[in-house]
Amino acid sequence: MSEWQGGAAAGRLQPEDDATREARHEVLATLLAAYVDGELPPETMAQIDAHLLGCRRCRCEVTVHQSLATRLSRVTRPAVSAALDDRLSAAIATASIVAAPAAAAPATAAPATAEPVMAASVVAAPMVGTPAAAASRRRWMLGVASVAAVFVTALVFSPRARAPELVALQPAPLVVTTPIPLLELLAADFRTASARDLPGRARDLETVRGAVPFTVQPLRHADLQLVAAWTTDLDGEVAAVLAYKWRDALVMQYVVSDPWLFRSLTIRGAFAAGQAVGTDVSGVGMLAWSLGEGSTVVVADERWPTLVTLHPRAR
Repeated sequence: MSEWQGGAAAGRLQPEDDATREARHEVLATLLAAYVDGELPPETMAQIDAHLLGCRRCRCEVTVHQSLATRLSRVTRPAVSAALDDRLSAAIATASIVAAPAAAAPATAAPATAEPVMAASVVAAPMVGTPAAAASRRRWMLGVASVAAVFVTALVFSPRARAPELVALQPAPLVVTTPIPLLELLAADFRTASARDLPGRARDLETVRGAVPFTVQPLRHADLQLVAAWTTDLDGEVAAVLAYKWRDALVMQYVVSDPWLFRSLTIRGAFAAGQAVGTDVSGVGMLAWSLGEGSTVVVADERWPTLVTLHPRAR
C-alpha cells in the first residue's frame, strides 16, 4: 500500500500586497534602535520579533545595533594622541570661515518680554570664528572619530551565535530519507509563511486552541519565545500553527489531528512503536511525534537532529 498522496498546499494565508508589506517594513525598521534598547511596549516588541524572523534586512540591522550598543557599553573611549590633537587644532585654525550675514533690523521693536530670552540665547551660543566655537567643533570631530573606531571594533569582534546542542532521544527517531507527501505539504506551507510577516500574534493562542478539535500544547524550552499563532488549511485539514523565535531563527510547530498524519503508513508505524520521525525535506528539517492528543510536526531551517532538543521527552 502506498503513501497517501496529498494535493498542493492551500493555506489560509492571503497574498499580501507588495506595497503594503514594504510600507509595514519601513515603519518597523524605524523602530529597530528602540527595539534593541528595550524601549518599546511589549506588543510592539512582539510584532518586531515576528517581523525579524522573516526579514533578513532587519535582522542584519538589528545585529549592527546590538553589536554597537554592546561595544559602546564595554569599550573605554580611546585616548586621542597628541599628534592627532595638534593636526585637528591646526586644521580648525586654518579653515576658512564664512561669517553669516547680519540679520536686518526689525521694523518694529520686539516685545519687552522677549528681550531677556534673546539676550540669553546670544550669550549662550559661541560666536562663529571664536575660540569657543573652534573648541566645540574639535570636540565634535573627536567624538565622531571615537564612535567610528568603536563601530569598526564591533563589526570585527561581534560574538557569534552559539551552536545548538544535540541531545539523544529514546527510542531513537525513525530517520526517513524517502519523500512523504504529508511532510512535503508542511514544508511548502512553512516556506510560504516564513517568506512574509507572520499572520498571527502570540496573544492569538487561545483563539487558535478554540478553533481546532484537538489539543494544542505549545513547545516548552528555555530558548523558545512564542511570537505568533494562527490556523492554516492543509489540503482540506485544519491545522494549528505556532511560530517561535529560537536562537534568532524561526521554528514553526504544526499541530494536526492524529488521523490526518496517520495517512502515512511510515509515520503511523513509527508512532505505534513510540518513535518520533526525523527527516530533511526541501531544505528544511522536520521532527514529528504524537502524544495521543494530536500530532506535532516541528519545522525549521535546521537539520532535523537539532530539533530533537524540543521534543518533550528530551528533557
